[in-house]
Amino acid sequence: MQKTLAIAMTDLRIFLSDRANLVGLLLIPSVLTIVLGFVGSRSLPTLDIVVIDQDETTQSETFIENLRAINDRFVVGVANDNTAIDGFRQDVVNGRYDALVILPSGFEDAIQNFEPFDVPFYSNENPTSPSAIQPAISSLIGRLNGSIVASQVGGSIVNEIGATVDATAIYETAQAILAQNPVEINFIATEIDNDGEQSGFNQSVPGMGTMFVLFTILGGMALFVRERQQWTLQRMVVMPVRRGQIIGGKIIAYFVLGMLQYAVVFGIGYAFGLDLLDNWLGLILIAMAFSLAATALTFAIATFVRTEGQAGQLTTLLALGLAAIGGAWWPLDTVPEFMRIIGHISPIAWAMDGFQDLIWYNRGLVDILPEIGILLLIALGFFVVGIFNFKYE
Repeated sequence: MQKTLAIAMTDLRIFLSDRANLVGLLLIPSVLTIVLGFVGSRSLPTLDIVVIDQDETTQSETFIENLRAINDRFVVGVANDNTAIDGFRQDVVNGRYDALVILPSGFEDAIQNFEPFDVPFYSNENPTSPSAIQPAISSLIGRLNGSIVASQVGGSIVNEIGATVDATAIYETAQAILAQNPVEINFIATEIDNDGEQSGFNQSVPGMGTMFVLFTILGGMALFVRERQQWTLQRMVVMPVRRGQIIGGKIIAYFVLGMLQYAVVFGIGYAFGLDLLDNWLGLILIAMAFSLAATALTFAIATFVRTEGQAGQLTTLLALGLAAIGGAWWPLDTVPEFMRIIGHISPIAWAMDGFQDLIWYNRGLVDILPEIGILLLIALGFFVVGIFNFKYE
């Protein structure tokens, strides 16, 4: 074991003594992580809604107040000028306002008489990814419909048993009950601070960290080629060192480099407010599993590389390609389903799944065990290929 550690320490000293390697290990990942973190951070926007109240009754005023109360990011303006409908509608098209709601004349009468009515709604939302406005309007209309149905059904049942009932009283009671939201969705937004800002470091820290870990470790392919060409490996073979100790030393050296790279990038994230302390053990285990998988991948590919030029080209191609499809640059949740399936060919995708479970969804250690297990299986498979094909000449 002492000889194995000595080989690992020697390789680490050689790597860290090169200023170019230090730039790739420290400076470039730090700068990209910070830049992408700030680019991805954003404040949640306010949503401007115009309501044209043609009814001007208690019911219409209640509807408007409920709309304001349903989301504190709604900025609701009220207009009573019916001649301005076309102008407001064009403002929505042009993006000056986010939505236009028209409460028609007879709104209150229709509710009290349980008659059908339409509430025109105009929005510039993307139909494939609507904002919070349409669900809010639908919720309020659903509350009204629920109250109307309750009053009609309740009145019918009471009338059947020969009693008298005030349908309006049933309606008002149903409205009061629904206003209390007896069933609520507990929606938890990820990493939203008190100022309503979402941190881009949630994506940039694990994404850039994982990509540069792969860059750093895959760089070992060129070192293997150089050591063969300079007869460094051949001289080590004739020394009183077992071949397993040589391979073990190389594995430990690049595994440690991967963990150092993670430490640098996650340190940057912590400095910019990314909360890592609650899930530190899970983060370390994922980092270890991925560093091991990246080291195994490097060993497996190194057995087929013949020149340093080939090694350099493969390092760039694999690191960038696997990062792109594996979710290091953007969350895989934002891509089509078939791309998510293809993306999990990359070990980066499994690492990012684990990091997102901990950072985005605040899940626990048990939840990331599948990702850790798959990364360890990937490492085992590539180590078998690499060690079986590894040649010292």
